[in-house]
Amino acid sequence: MHPDWLVGTLVNVLTGQPVPLDEHRRPLAYYGEKIHEENNCPYKGHEKIKTLGQKGCLEELGCKGPKTFADCYSRKWNSPSAGQDGVSWCIGAGSPCIGCTEPNFPDGDFAPFYKLGATLPPRPDEGIVISKSEYRIAAQELRIEANSSGQPNDVLTVEGYGEMAWKVDKGKYEFRESILPEPSGPITVTSDSGESITDAITYTDDFHGDGITIRKSTYKIGDQELIVEANSIDQPNTILTVEGYGQMSWNNDKGKYEYRVKPIAAPSSSIMVTSNIGGSDSKE
Repeated sequence: MHPDWLVGTLVNVLTGQPVPLDEHRRPLAYYGEKIHEENNCPYKGHEKIKTLGQKGCLEELGCKGPKTFADCYSRKWNSPSAGQDGVSWCIGAGSPCIGCTEPNFPDGDFAPFYKLGATLPPRPDEGIVISKSEYRIAAQELRIEANSSGQPNDVLTVEGYGEMAWKVDKGKYEFRESILPEPSGPITVTSDSGESITDAITYTDDFHGDGITIRKSTYKIGDQELIVEANSIDQPNTILTVEGYGQMSWNNDKGKYEYRVKPIAAPSSSIMVTSNIGGSDSKE
């Protein structure tokens, strides 16, 4: 039970305030709504997931939110100080609701709390399985996650980049490194046992600030060519312009804006890209 539920109820009783109850004699002020409601659960209506750590509805992992009444979604747990909302709650931390506020908890249809075997990435009978191959554009970071039939004894390597690290707590291999230039094609993960697998990379735009990120600003002296590449939070609808030079073109295949002009006089020490809906970014 949340301490706020006890203290709040006692305060109402001691001051003569009414305390409406539900059929189980629980205060409606704290047990009046289900966890699994439109404005309560952040994953209501989302795709159902089968592995912890992903974002989506947790029902198939045993979430009891559809039958649990509580206000954890707004009150949360572990308040930093008196009178403040808590830091997090089960679903907010990526874990299914276990229905701890219900009268028949933990017996009846509330056990088991989790569906065992669904909490770790799939481990193949033979070979390697890549569960994530992602390049974060703004952070310029390559992230690869994989499992192997010989884990944790296998040594997995992302070809051209380096060895993956075995994460005991997550039950998988990980590779996270700042990579420039960004990968231009699929990646291949190999094992010291001779297995390998190739997977396409997903490019994500984790934008910050005003919504424009300049990914490349290069002047080729010999060719007298200015090359600028950028992304916008509202792409491809935004119109981006390289200040003093001209409008950028949207490259649908590459998922980015490009500007290439030659011959041209060498630019000053930096360039600025602006958007027709506001916002800008500059880079050396």
